[in-house]
Amino acid sequence: NRACRDHGFIFLVNFGIPQDLQDRAWAASEELFGMSEEDKMGKLSRITPETNTGYLPFMGETLNTGRAADRKEAFNVRREGTNDYRGCPQSYTEAAGELWGAVEKFAKRYSMACALALGLPTHYFTSKMREMDLCTVRFLHYPPCEFEACEDPGRGGVKAGLRVGEHTDFGAFTLLLLREGAMGLQIMP
Repeated sequence: NRACRDHGFIFLVNFGIPQDLQDRAWAASEELFGMSEEDKMGKLSRITPETNTGYLPFMGETLNTGRAADRKEAFNVRREGTNDYRGCPQSYTEAAGELWGAVEKFAKRYSMACALALGLPTHYFTSKMREMDLCTVRFLHYPPCEFEACEDPGRGGVKAGLRVGEHTDFGAFTLLLLREGAMGLQIMP
């Protein structure tokens, strides 16, 4: 309870998503995002507001509208039966589905822990998550780029050069899986 109230971030280890699954998901993600631009744009299902699943092209989203488009691409996965994996490598389809299952188990366990920390009934949050219809697993790829501070004349002189603009995540919590050696997040107090 105190960690969430005072900091908003918790670092967890041994949280139920095996390292071999994480490694397979990273490798599958590399295979997906390593596809040619032509194949990604022509073969992958595109993300829509109605489904919140599928491929989001590079610079296809702007989380802070006062900045240039975010320098990332993504593929969103949701509960079983809602995803269109057309055009995806088989390794990605398998790893994404398995990762969803592991994340769903984690989310339910973590929700129970949060309820207990707040003095609420154990299933206070999980009872609202039965369908998992508001949950998303988002695979993100940040291609290498230069980070020169510059003005973006196409956006009224706003600063460019960020991977993702400042934003607040939506939902109850965000699980961020980082690869060994990744730089992580920059957080604002």
